[in-house]
Amino acid sequence: MVRSATLGRLPITAAGAWLRAARMALLVLPVLAAGCGQGESSPPAAPSREAAPAPGAAPGSASPSARKPRDAASGERVDRPSPSTETDTSTLFPYVIPEAYPAADASGPPGFERQLGHGLRLVVVRWDGLVVEFLRPADLAQLGITPDVGIARAIKNLKTYLSSDRMSVDAYPGPGGVKFMVFEGHLASSAMALDDLYAFCSKSLGAERMVVSVPHRDVLVVFPECTADEERALMEIIWEKESNAPKPLTFDLFELDAAGLRPRS
Repeated sequence: MVRSATLGRLPITAAGAWLRAARMALLVLPVLAAGCGQGESSPPAAPSREAAPAPGAAPGSASPSARKPRDAASGERVDRPSPSTETDTSTLFPYVIPEAYPAADASGPPGFERQLGHGLRLVVVRWDGLVVEFLRPADLAQLGITPDVGIARAIKNLKTYLSSDRMSVDAYPGPGGVKFMVFEGHLASSAMALDDLYAFCSKSLGAERMVVSVPHRDVLVVFPECTADEERALMEIIWEKESNAPKPLTFDLFELDAAGLRPRS
């Protein structure tokens, strides 16, 4: 499968775990098949750095400390450079976290922060495929960029990441024939920050008004506005499939239209 470098040209497939979940829903819900770890009760105790799976890494793969690069001369494992010494912006990404998450610690507040609603906020992090590090004001100064430039570069990097095979964007038929889309993979919830999320989803779903669910960090679900019964049935599927996933966010819903993304009141 060839993916382009822009979100607006991502292909849609109908495969993977979500398709199995949709098929299971056939046992209890009317579905028209026509086209379309452990949960965390509270955020971890501290640090500004957290382990993150490498793109495509298998469960149980080696930890970052066990995957140190080898010195070209000696062949011995060596420590990676501290992310705080990097001046490259290619590892900047938008990252969605709960408001209570300890992104701010003794080293100061995040270098960029945007409130999303429903207890969520968007920050900018460094992510090398192994470790997530929250960006601080001092880091922005070292990079020589403003917060606005930082988030713009982070979003650009996310679009490149989304266009790769490391994240899936699939469409499925739901209850009552309501077609829904699932972004699935590390940082999937960060798609909330994309400026072309509406254009892409509107074209794919054929809808002008949509609903967005971000149950945890690695899944984002989009579906058209529908009846209360259809929405309830879809949310039951999402709850059954995603309620025990790591890095929980919220089961409150967001609205998406031409005016942008906002929390449903």
